Order: sequence, then structure tokens, then C-alpha cells
Amino acid sequence: MGGGKGFYEYIRTTITGWAVLKFFITNDPFRYAHLWFLMALAYCYILMLLFDKIYPRKLVNCFPVLLLLFLVFGLWGNRMHIQTSLYDEIYFKNLFILRALPFFLAGMWLRKNHDTVKAWTISEKNLIIAIFFGSLLSLGERKFFVESQFYLGSYIVAGAMMIYAMKYNQRFHENSLLTYAGRELSMYVYIIHIAIGHTVNIVAMKNGIDMQKFLYVNMFFVLILSVLISQGIVYIKNNYVKMRGKR
Repeated sequence: MGGGKGFYEYIRTTITGWAVLKFFITNDPFRYAHLWFLMALAYCYILMLLFDKIYPRKLVNCFPVLLLLFLVFGLWGNRMHIQTSLYDEIYFKNLFILRALPFFLAGMWLRKNHDTVKAWTISEKNLIIAIFFGSLLSLGERKFFVESQFYLGSYIVAGAMMIYAMKYNQRFHENSLLTYAGRELSMYVYIIHIAIGHTVNIVAMKNGIDMQKFLYVNMFFVLILSVLISQGIVYIKNNYVKMRGKR
């Protein structure tokens, strides 16, 4: 009875009108904040479907402008003394058009211009230097601006890594474990890893394990379980697809 009341109270205090509004405006989930990208990704697909009818494939060329605006509102805004939110609750940087769409479009642009990018005369050494430079720049930006997951240095690192993968893909064997993990498992691992971590902590506490010491091995349990569960999801999904194909 108490558990039922507790669950009802949790739902009542978590799924409020304001929380629902923020879910649709800034895609903030009711639980596990890292899952914002799922709704934002859905918005990106919907927008592309709409634009594909009236302005096919031209929207991808807007990604540099959107990336710049994301830095302005998400990183430089306070230093520039510009308004970065509405009512101190709805931050412009959290709108899908800035937090998700520019990266979605950048990926589409790279795919669309795959052959052109591969033909660029950028050496492997220079790309590796760019990755290290972007990493160091991110550290400096974190010190000078605000704590964030996105910096100009992050753009440089991500861009250089993607170009490296496109130009020097012979370094990555098609059937390697690393390629399989990145292609098939990575999204599921990202989605479930926090829930797995919370579950592992609850089990550890219920068994009287010293949480201070457990902190150092927790990550290994989370990694192993996340990969195994993700592999199970992929197995079930592939079998379902095969069964559908036989009908």
C-alpha cells in the first residue's frame, strides 16, 4: 500500500504541467536527463520531412550558422551579456533547433559530400594534431566560460575525428569488435547506462557493500551489463526483422 502511494506521489510531483511543457519545448525528459536527444531527434526527422517537400536537401547548408548560434547562446552568451533564456527556465541552447539540429545537419552534409571530403588534402598527422588542439581548447574554454558539453574545441575534435574516419577508413576493419560496438551497440549502451548504474548501486547498498570502495569498480559492472543488455536488444531486434521478412 505504502509503495503504491509512494509511486503515485512520485508521478504526481514529477509529471507536472510545467514538466510536460518543457518536455515538448526543450525535450527535457521526466527522468534521466541524457535522454533529451530522443525527442530532439524525432523533431529533426519531422523537420527534414517537411523541408524535403519544399526545399529539398538545401537545409543541410545551414548547419554552420546554427552551430555558431549554439555557441553564442550556450557558451558565450553570459560574456556577451545577451539574453540566453526565457523566464530563467527555457534556455535557447536547449531548443532542438540549436542543441540537436546543427549536428544532425552536419552529419547529413558530411554524408552528402562524402567523396569531396575524402578528396581533401589533409594529412593524417594534421587531423591528429587538430584533435589534440581541440581537446586543449575545450579545457581552456571550460576554465574561461561555463561548464558545458559543447565548446568550439568540441566542434574541432568531432569534425576532425569524422573526417579522419572518412579519409582513413582502411584503419578500421569492417568486421572488428570496435566497429561492431560502435555501429550496433553504442546507442543502446548510451540510453540504458545510467539506469543500469542506478540499479547496480541499489543492489550494492541492499547487500551492505561499502559504497566508497564500490565506487571504483562500479564502472566495470555498468559497462559489462550495459554491453550485454545492448547485445540482447540487438539480437532480439535482428530476429524480429528476420521473422518479419519471412512473412
